[in-house]
Amino acid sequence: MRWIKNCLRRLQEYAERRFLGIAFQQMLWRYRHIYKRGWAERYLETVNHPHRQQLVDAVAEFDPLASILEIGCASGANLVRLREHFPEVELIGLDINARAVAVGQTHFASCGDNRVRLVNAKVEMLCLMSKHSVDVVFADAVLMFITPDRIQSVLAEMARVARKAIILNEYHGAGLVNGAFLGGRWAYDFVSLLQRELPQADIRTRKSSFVGGAWDVYGTLIEVRL
Repeated sequence: MRWIKNCLRRLQEYAERRFLGIAFQQMLWRYRHIYKRGWAERYLETVNHPHRQQLVDAVAEFDPLASILEIGCASGANLVRLREHFPEVELIGLDINARAVAVGQTHFASCGDNRVRLVNAKVEMLCLMSKHSVDVVFADAVLMFITPDRIQSVLAEMARVARKAIILNEYHGAGLVNGAFLGGRWAYDFVSLLQRELPQADIRTRKSSFVGGAWDVYGTLIEVRL
């Protein structure tokens, strides 16, 4: 069984590198609520996962803030935690899954919070945002599903939109500029890729507090100070 799974993963890597690109991952996440019933609701219940506090602390280093944007917010668990720390900041979340966005919108509306804007959109929609329009842009275990043909352009758009900082919680490894496929997820040398877009930026890394599996080896919190 493990042999079959490994073969399928190698086939997936080949397909994503050679001809599928990001299309397969986008399909999986767009319809995740269908083949994983209740996923969007359960995700919102993970607000107390230990790694979220590390993200909040990283964002707080750039206070005062007017706006924060999350790429791949799902139903908004990270944004719930950020709201606790930043009661007045405008929070924006983009996610490809319409059900997750609807669940998050319902949650924040029930709290009377009208300064959270969740948008059902692909990451490519960043191109519609103005330059330096958001103080902090962050992604939490999302860029690992962006394929090698798109990762540089996604980072370029994040760099264009961000005013103060970019924060990533992802699989990172030195030398993995072209990506390494790890069990269905991509690891990259984010420091090198970001330096291409932001050669003057102060880029710092530390161990992610997310643990288990490949996270123990590759999990990294990357802070880009602009």
